[in-house]
Amino acid sequence: MAITVTGPADPDTGVIVDLGALDAVLEREVRLPLDGSDLNKVLDEVARGDAVPGCEVIAGAIWRRVASALPDGVTLLRVTVSEDDTLEAECTGPG
Repeated sequence: MAITVTGPADPDTGVIVDLGALDAVLEREVRLPLDGSDLNKVLDEVARGDAVPGCEVIAGAIWRRVASALPDGVTLLRVTVSEDDTLEAECTGPG
């Protein structure tokens, strides 16, 4: 998984978001609820039978979890999820 964020750079540090704060968001919103879990049960659209847990669905689910949890002024641009070296999906909106 890769995420890309944007926003104004802090004039003192030159960074858009503190990496510790970003890592905390990813831990809380992605790693803890999804890592090692049965995605057939934890992804709502998959559990309902509306989708299969492919990289497109996973990227969209991560987008929805992360976008609203970012610090003020930080905007999510993209979530990329890879199934292997030859297959990935990129989500650029809540989908």
